[in-house]
Amino acid sequence: MQELDLTLHPFTTRGTYLKITALTGTKSGRLMIGTAQEIPFLDLATRQWPHDYYEIALLRDGRECTYRWHATAERLELVCDQGCAVFAFDPPDTIVFEASGVALRLLPSHTTATCICLSERERLIGDYRGWCVPQVAAGNGASIDITECPTAGGDTGPFGDKGRMITIASPDGKSTGMLRFAPYATAMPSKPPALSSVITARRKAWAAWLGKMPCVAPRYREAAHYAWHLLYSLEVPVGGRLTRRPILMSKLWMNRVWAWDNCFDALGVCRADPQLAFDQLRLYYDNQAPTGQFADTMSSCRADFVYCKPPVYGWTMLELIRQLGVKRCMGFIRESYGPVSRLTEWWYTLRDRDRNGMCEYYHGNDSGWDNSTLFDQGYPTDGADLAAWLVLQTEALSVMAGLLGKKKEAAQWMRRSRRQMRLLLKNVRNDRFISPLSLTGKAAPARSLLNYIPMVLGRRLPERIRKAMAADLSPGGPYLTEYGLATEPVSSSKYQHDGYWRGPIWAPSTYLLFTGLVDAGEEAPAGEIARRFCDLCVKSPGMWENFDPQTGKGLCCPAYSWTAAVFLLMAHWLERGRTR
Repeated sequence: MQELDLTLHPFTTRGTYLKITALTGTKSGRLMIGTAQEIPFLDLATRQWPHDYYEIALLRDGRECTYRWHATAERLELVCDQGCAVFAFDPPDTIVFEASGVALRLLPSHTTATCICLSERERLIGDYRGWCVPQVAAGNGASIDITECPTAGGDTGPFGDKGRMITIASPDGKSTGMLRFAPYATAMPSKPPALSSVITARRKAWAAWLGKMPCVAPRYREAAHYAWHLLYSLEVPVGGRLTRRPILMSKLWMNRVWAWDNCFDALGVCRADPQLAFDQLRLYYDNQAPTGQFADTMSSCRADFVYCKPPVYGWTMLELIRQLGVKRCMGFIRESYGPVSRLTEWWYTLRDRDRNGMCEYYHGNDSGWDNSTLFDQGYPTDGADLAAWLVLQTEALSVMAGLLGKKKEAAQWMRRSRRQMRLLLKNVRNDRFISPLSLTGKAAPARSLLNYIPMVLGRRLPERIRKAMAADLSPGGPYLTEYGLATEPVSSSKYQHDGYWRGPIWAPSTYLLFTGLVDAGEEAPAGEIARRFCDLCVKSPGMWENFDPQTGKGLCCPAYSWTAAVFLLMAHWLERGRTR
C-alpha cells in the first residue's frame, strides 16, 4: 500500500480507538497521539481537549530534532538526521515503539491527576480528562523520566493537576517500550513485545483484508486501496452502546456512528464480510427505543434520540439481498424484520400528526440533509424523499415477511407500500416532486437535490417522471457539474460552494440517485455520474465528507467512511459494467 498522508488520515488500525495524526490544531509540527473515542467531557477551567494525549518529539543530546514521517497500514516511522523512531499498534489499547539514535519525548496535551512509579521501567498516570490510565513501560535498558510541566500548549490545570512530560532514553541510543491507554490499569508484560512481531501481525491482517477488496479499474486502484484501508481502520472495539463491531464515520471529529451513514458502510463491506455489514445495522436494533425510534447517532457512551435519520433501512435490506442473495441474508432477515417493522410504525404513529399518510420532517437533521434549502420554508415538511423511503421500507418488509412465511403480513405491507406510492405521486408538479409544508399543503419554490431522491424508486416511478428527472440529472442539466451532482444548482441564488447541503457534492446523494437511475434503465447518466464522482475522489485526494462542486476541492472531514464506501461501490460497478 502507498504511504498514508497523515494530514488527511490518521495512522491507526482496525480494533483500536488510538491514533497518531498530523491534524493536531497546533503549530508545533509534531505528530499527536490521541483517541477517537468520544469523551463527553471538557474541563471548563482549562478548555483542554481531552481526546489529544501527547505530542511526539525526538531528542538528540537533549535537543529536539525536526522529523519527517512515513506511514503505511502497519507501521509509522519518524526520521530525522540523527536517528528514527518506529511505532505500531497492538490493539486494542497499546502502541509499541523502538527509537534508534534519538530519545523519545511525549509532551502532554492536557493535565493529568497523578503519576505513580511502579518500577524503574514502568510508570502509571491517572488521566481523568482523557478517560484512561496511561501506562509506560521501557525495555532494552531504557529509562523513563517523567517531569511535571505545563502542557504543550502552555496550560496548567486546576486542583493541583500537572502536565507530565515523558522521556524514554537509553545510554546506547536504542530504546524500546510500549504505551498503553486503557480505561483501567492492567498488568504490563515483563518485557515489551518485539516491534517486528507486532508489525508482522498488522501486515498480515491488512493483507487479508486487502485480498477482499472489490475489483476496480487500474486508474482507480490506488484510491481504492486508500478507501479500503479507511473502512478497515475505522472499525473500533465493541463496548458500551456499541454492542457490535462498529465502523466509525471517522477517527477525526466525526467519531461516532450515524443512522444512515452506517447503511452505506454496510453496503461497502458486505461482500468482503457480511457479518460486519450486518453488525452496522444490528447496532441500531440493539439500541432501539421502546417507541420504535432508532437513535440518530451513537458512540460507546451514549445514544442520541433528539433527531432521527430517514428510514433507509428497507432500501438497505433490499440492496443487501441484491448483493449477497437471499440465502446469505436469511438469518439476518429474521433478525431485522421486527426492529424495522417497529421503526416503520414509529414514523406513521409519531411523525404523521395530521394522519394524511405523509410523514413529516421536524428538522433538516431528520432528513440527513441538515441545512438543505428545501427547509428554508420551515417545518414540519412532508418530504418527498421521506415518502419514497417509506415506499421502499414497506416494500422491503413485504419481501422479508414473504421470505419468513408470513403471507398475510407480506400482503398488508405491500398494500401500505402501494398506498404510500399513490400519496407520494400527488406531490408532483411538472413531472418533478415537491415537499409541501404539512400545515398548509403548499411548497415554497425549492431547487434542492433532495426533491430528486425519490429517483431511488427507479422502475417503480411513472415513465414520464423518470425521464424528466433523469434529464435534470444528466450532463447539461442543472445539477451535474464537472465533478458530480451538486446538492443545490450552481445557478441557484441560494448556492454556497462550501455550504454543507446547500451546494457541495456528497457521496450518499450521489449513490442513491445512481442506483435509482440504474434501476430505471437510465444507465448512461448513471455511468456518467459514477465516473465523475470516482474521478473526483482520485483528484481531491482523499475521501472527504463533501466536495466543492465547481473546483472538486475536498471539504469538511477529510477521511469519511461513507465516501470511501460509495467510491468503492461505484468504481466496482464501472469495472464490471452493467452487472449490478
